[in-house]
Amino acid sequence: MRTRYLFLILALSLGISSLAQERLVPLSGNPVLRAWRALHPTPALKSGGVTYLSLPFLDDFSETSGIYPNPARWADRDAFINTSYAFRPPTLGVATLDVLDDTGAVHAGATFSAFPADELSSHFIRLDSSFAGTPRALGPADSLYLSFWYQPEGLGNAPDAGDLLELQFLEAWHVDTIVDSINPPYDTLFIDVWNTVWSSDGMGLEAFAQQKGDYFAQVMLPILDTVYFRKDFKFRFINYGSLADNTLPSWQSNVDHWNIDYVYLDANRRADEPFVPDITLVDPAYSLLKTYDVMPWAQYSANPSRHMGDSLELLISNLGDETVISTFEYNITDQGGSVLHQFEGGNYNLDPYYQSGYQTFAQHADPPVAFSYPGGTGDSTEFTTTLALGSIGLGSNVLQGNDTSRYVQRFRNFYAHDDGSAEAGYGLTPAGAQLAYRFILDVPDTLTEVRFFFNRTSGSDNQQYFTLAIWDNQVYRPGKVLWKKEGLLPQFGEGINGFVSYLIDSESPLVLQDTFYVGWVQTTDDNLNVGFDRHRDARREIFFNVSNDLWFNSDFHGALMIRPVFGQRQPGNKGDEGSMASPLRIFPNPVEGRTLQLSLREGYEDIANDARIEIYDISGRRWMDTGWHDNIEFPAGMAPGMYFLRLRSYSLDSAISLRFILP
Repeated sequence: MRTRYLFLILALSLGISSLAQERLVPLSGNPVLRAWRALHPTPALKSGGVTYLSLPFLDDFSETSGIYPNPARWADRDAFINTSYAFRPPTLGVATLDVLDDTGAVHAGATFSAFPADELSSHFIRLDSSFAGTPRALGPADSLYLSFWYQPEGLGNAPDAGDLLELQFLEAWHVDTIVDSINPPYDTLFIDVWNTVWSSDGMGLEAFAQQKGDYFAQVMLPILDTVYFRKDFKFRFINYGSLADNTLPSWQSNVDHWNIDYVYLDANRRADEPFVPDITLVDPAYSLLKTYDVMPWAQYSANPSRHMGDSLELLISNLGDETVISTFEYNITDQGGSVLHQFEGGNYNLDPYYQSGYQTFAQHADPPVAFSYPGGTGDSTEFTTTLALGSIGLGSNVLQGNDTSRYVQRFRNFYAHDDGSAEAGYGLTPAGAQLAYRFILDVPDTLTEVRFFFNRTSGSDNQQYFTLAIWDNQVYRPGKVLWKKEGLLPQFGEGINGFVSYLIDSESPLVLQDTFYVGWVQTTDDNLNVGFDRHRDARREIFFNVSNDLWFNSDFHGALMIRPVFGQRQPGNKGDEGSMASPLRIFPNPVEGRTLQLSLREGYEDIANDARIEIYDISGRRWMDTGWHDNIEFPAGMAPGMYFLRLRSYSLDSAISLRFILP
C-alpha cells in the first residue's frame, strides 16, 4: 500500500551541519525537459502566425501530450506539465514554474536575487465578442472571471521570501514606442504592455497551508477594465526566482517551484460561486506492486502474493457545488489487450470538494487489488492498469481527460524502488560515509551491473570519485562487503531520466541470494547528487552510516534511483566474445590493430537501426558512445587493458554487455 508524506522544509536546507550527514537538494536542472527537447526539437514557427481563441478558456493540464503546455491554448513552453511536483492538487496534472527554461537548463541571466524566470502565456483570447448563440459584444456587465489554483513548493523547492508568482493581463500589444527621439531617423521598438493584477510572495508549503487552510488555494479575479475587452487579450503567469549562493558548489541548487492548476476564464461567473461541474481523478495510476515499481518477472513469479499490494490509494474530487453519483472501475490487460482482472466499485455520492475534500468511499478511493499477475519464465513482460471515473446523471462533466489514467507495469531484468522520475537529489557527507540500499531476491541470481541516475549539477560539481559496494545481510542491516570497485565517477545517461551502468567485473559471477545491499562509500565531502523519487516511499530500505559501522535508516521519505541488474554473464571465447544465444558477436578478441569488428546474428539485423554502442574501461569511465558501426576504431588515448562494450536497443529487453582486451 502506498503512503503519502508531506516532506519537511528543513530537509531542503543547503547548509551542512555537523549533526546531519544526509541531505536532499532540489534539482539544478530538469532531466525530463532536457531529454524531451533533444528528442523533440522545437518546431519552426509560421511567419506571422497568430492564434485567437474564444471563450471559454479552460485547462487543467491533464489533456496534453508530452511535457509542455498544450499549444492549442498556450503560446510558450517554459512551464513543465507533470503529475510529479504537486502535493494534493485539485485535479490530475499541474503546470510547474521554476527557474529552468524549456530545455531544462537554468535561464540565461539567472542571478542570486529575484529575476523573471518562467512564463505561462495564453494565446490571444477574443474578449471583444461572445460567440455563444448570437454573436454580441462583451463588456464588464458580462461578469468575466479568471480563476486558477496555485501552490508554492509542492514536492519541489520552496520559493524564497523575495520570490514572486505574478498574474499579468496584456493591456496593449506591439505598441510602437520611441526609444531614441534625438537622432533622426527616430528609433522605435514594438513593446507589449503588461499589467500585474495579482501576485503571491514566495514561502514554504507548510506556511502556505497554514495561511490558506489547504495545500492549494483558488484565486478568482474579475475582468472589469474596458481596456481588456479586445480581440487580442492575453494573460500570463510569471515567476521570479533566485539561485543559491556559491559557498558549497556541489550542494548548490534552487529551482523555486510554483504549481498551477485548473485555469478557467469565462463569462457569467460569480465570485461567490467558483465552482466547475467536473469530477476528476487526482492521482495517476501507479504500480500495483507492494515494494517495487519494476522487478524481474522470474523473481516475481517465484512468490507473486508477496509482491502484490493490498489496495490502491487514490484521490478523487468533485469541483462542482452539487453532489454527483460517481462510478469507479479499473482493469488490467496483458500485452495483447486481453482483460485479466476487472474491479467495479459501484455507485456512490461524491460530495463537492469545497465541502468535504477528497472522496473517502473505500471502493473508489481505496479499492482492493485482490489480484496477482500471471507468472512466467524470463525477465520481461508488461501489463496495463486503467483507472476510470464516471458519473450517473451528471449534466455536464466539462473535462473528460482527467477521468481516466493508465499505467504500464513493467517486468524487466532489474529492480527499481523508484518510478523513474527524480524530484530531488540525494547526497552524503563527510568522506567515509556509506550508503546501502536494500533489495530482496526470491531465488538466487547473478548480479551483472548496477544502474545509477545522477542529477546534472551546475559546473559538474558532483564529479567526485566514489566507491561502489555490494554488502550481504546481517540482522536486517548491511554486513560484509561482497564486492567493491574504487575510483568511479558519476556519469549521465541519455534519454529521459537516463540511467548509466556500472558493470560487475568480478573474476567469478557474483551470485546473490535473499537480502543484499547496493550503494557507495564517500571519498570526499561533496554531494554525488543521486536522483531521488519523492513518490514511492522506500525509506526503510535506505541505510547510511558515518562512523563506527552504525547503520541508520534514512530520514527522507522517497526512493533512490539505483537499480541492480540481474542475468547470466556473457561467456567469452578466445578471439570471439558472445554466446550462441547472444544477438551480438565481437572479434577479434584481443583486438588487433585497434579495430574491433561487430556483427549481428541472422534475424537480429534490425537492432542496428536504433543501436547505441558504449565502451567502458574497468574503472567505469565511458570512452565512446555512438550508433551502430560494423568496425569500432579506438583512439590512441585508450590504454591497453580490459574494456566492456555495451549494446542498447529498443528491440532488446535488456542491454548486452561483452568484454574485450585492448593490447
